[in-house]
Amino acid sequence: MKHEKEILFGLGTVCRVISVIYDEALNLWKMIMEVTDDDLNNVEDFVNLKKNEMKSYSSTIVFGRLLLFELGQTEKAQNYFQRLLNSLPNDHEDTSSVYHNLGNIFRQKKEFNLALNYYMTAYNLRQKRFCRNHTQIASSLRNIGLTYQAKKDYDHALDYLTDALSIEQTVNSDDHENIAVTMEHIGNVYSSKKEYQLALTFLLNAYEMYHRILPNQHPDIAWAAGNIGVIFEEQGDYDSALHYYYHAWNIDENILNNDHQDLTIDFNRIVTCLIKKRDYTTALTFCNQKLADQNVKLPENHPRNGYTMKTIGCLFRHKKDFNQALHWYQKALYLFQRCLPQEQEPIIQCLIVISQLYYEYNAFHDALETRQRALSLQSKLYTSDHIDIASSLLCIGQLYRHTKNYDQAFVYFNQCLKIYQANYGEEHVDITHVRNEVELTASQMNEEAIVDDGVPL
Repeated sequence: MKHEKEILFGLGTVCRVISVIYDEALNLWKMIMEVTDDDLNNVEDFVNLKKNEMKSYSSTIVFGRLLLFELGQTEKAQNYFQRLLNSLPNDHEDTSSVYHNLGNIFRQKKEFNLALNYYMTAYNLRQKRFCRNHTQIASSLRNIGLTYQAKKDYDHALDYLTDALSIEQTVNSDDHENIAVTMEHIGNVYSSKKEYQLALTFLLNAYEMYHRILPNQHPDIAWAAGNIGVIFEEQGDYDSALHYYYHAWNIDENILNNDHQDLTIDFNRIVTCLIKKRDYTTALTFCNQKLADQNVKLPENHPRNGYTMKTIGCLFRHKKDFNQALHWYQKALYLFQRCLPQEQEPIIQCLIVISQLYYEYNAFHDALETRQRALSLQSKLYTSDHIDIASSLLCIGQLYRHTKNYDQAFVYFNQCLKIYQANYGEEHVDITHVRNEVELTASQMNEEAIVDDGVPL
């Protein structure tokens, strides 16, 4: 009614968003919507599915998982679960799930050692409460395996994931989402090991099972389709990859909120695949079309616009048009700085790529200054042994070598090496790479010292 100050929506109400406008005077967003029956059946299927999933958790845990998985609000989910951890006793029935979901959060943030600690704590608590063949035990094993995969320890990852799958198949005699999820993860590990046929077998089985048990418009189907696309892309079958990428994109655009990170992943996969086909015209048309759509549907300073600008910059970078690439990345950076807190990954990612572009221009001092800005933000956002900090330290060391400041190069290489050693085994490829950089820098320094002494090479 005209003078009503609040509106109540029934669960499952479907609305079409007409416009979203920021009201500076009131300091709030105004959304104009109209009720519609479009996709009502899909919404009802999705709501019923979520009701069944929620039965596995208390309402306290469900709320945090909605923040994390449905809305993609990682920071809010972390704050929520941290508060729960501080308030619940260690023997509370929800405590193990709180630890487990904090593990989910830190795995998303690439804080793999922290994630593993939280997962193992949850696993130990669950072992005391449940029998071996319990879905929560399987869930712990599965996520521990995923963390080892992220750490590139694929053999340990497969051990944990295979144990989880065995439990899920014992507990659930028929098709079940948990079985499909675990098969999908095993397929992804085989993909990381470049064993593509095995990977495709597991992923297609998971994909087909999802279709049998889930609504057609479901994020798990979209995610599985995207992972199958990755296999085809890795094998150079770009048309098959694009078929699955577009399928994932179409599902996610229909069901996810505009801020969700999966939309950016889908979009980047499509454009990257088109770039590999060298179909720059289609890629640029797709980017411009999506940016124009977003400008109509979203506020000017919406983060999605920045992500699209980044992707356009990436496209021009592959075309070797570095001026245009730099232009679009700087536009994205400016937008992110206006709509996000400073210590946010999109800002850091823009700074990193801008630094790389300066490097490709041989503008080493500009590259160094920009990468140091990125490192400063990373140091505020991540823990001190985060692998992304190590990556920046490595790049800064390389830039100091290019500017012939060898003492500083050694300082940064050594800091980088310590972080990698805290995360990986001594034989890891990243540790070997840093050691090679140290040897190259020492050799270059010695050669210049010989020349300066007047000794012919």
